[in-house]
Amino acid sequence: MVNKAKTEEKNKLEAIVFDIKGAEIDKINLSASVFGVEPNTNLVSHYVRVYLANQRQGNASTKTRGEIVGTTKKMYRQKGTGRARHSTSKVNLFRGGGVTFGPQTRDISLKMNKKQKVQALFSTLSSKYTASAIKIVSTQAFENRPSTKTMSALLKKITSGKKTLIVMDQVSANPIVLSFRNLPKVTLTQANTLNAYQVMNSNNVIFLDNSVNTLESHYLKS
Repeated sequence: MVNKAKTEEKNKLEAIVFDIKGAEIDKINLSASVFGVEPNTNLVSHYVRVYLANQRQGNASTKTRGEIVGTTKKMYRQKGTGRARHSTSKVNLFRGGGVTFGPQTRDISLKMNKKQKVQALFSTLSSKYTASAIKIVSTQAFENRPSTKTMSALLKKITSGKKTLIVMDQVSANPIVLSFRNLPKVTLTQANTLNAYQVMNSNNVIFLDNSVNTLESHYLKS
């Protein structure tokens, strides 16, 4: 029993909770299954490759000479003109003609199973926690909609680096969105749609209210 208690104490993770002025007001416990896993760099690298590939549309397309609309009549007679022989004006040598070996519409998406995506997210969150880049901000003392100036001062006090990711329960229903959206290098997202690329591409990750509980319950359940 004593060894079990020591193990639980060792695996206990905590994060500081800040108020709107950037003062430390409390601490909360974090799940070791989400913020305390061993980072898997190979898995995260694979996830980033899949994620970026799936952002591409793959709709670049050019027409071959067979797809060009126009006559197939020979441009001029074969001999006697002193000029090079040509067939139709739709060949790639002429303006408006077809393109040789040009890009065609294709599906360049890649697949990755859900368990790998979740583990990649846990790896990036654990790395941020180790780097002390995970912050919790309580919005209980917030006004209905704090000014952008107030939120900018808060971020300068508790964060370092340029890119900050704000994680909320519901972005569309939260009036605080209006206070953050004009700040440069600040990205807003929901806890149940958070992904590893967003976390990795940010210097700081700030959770508002009970978005940590939403994150843990959503992804641990899935």
